[in-house]
Amino acid sequence: PPDGQRSFFRYSGSLTTPPCTENVLWSVMEEPIEFSKVQIEDFKKLYKDNYRPAQEVNQRTILRYTDGQPSSTVPAASPVAPSGTQ
Repeated sequence: PPDGQRSFFRYSGSLTTPPCTENVLWSVMEEPIEFSKVQIEDFKKLYKDNYRPAQEVNQRTILRYTDGQPSSTVPAASPVAPSGTQ
């Protein structure tokens, strides 16, 4: 994304493929990024069964970064994934 549109959230979680127990440091862009159909198909070939539903925040700390700089901690009541995403 261009400068000024690189804000993202970061938190610890697990993979979205079974057994869903691997430790992963997630980075989720605040604004959606577009991918081509070919890129999505390539991803689906590598990561089959990518379907785990969004999880509750529980005790996770979620950091918000603005263009790569930590800017704030998101309150625990906030969702892990933006509305309508998993």
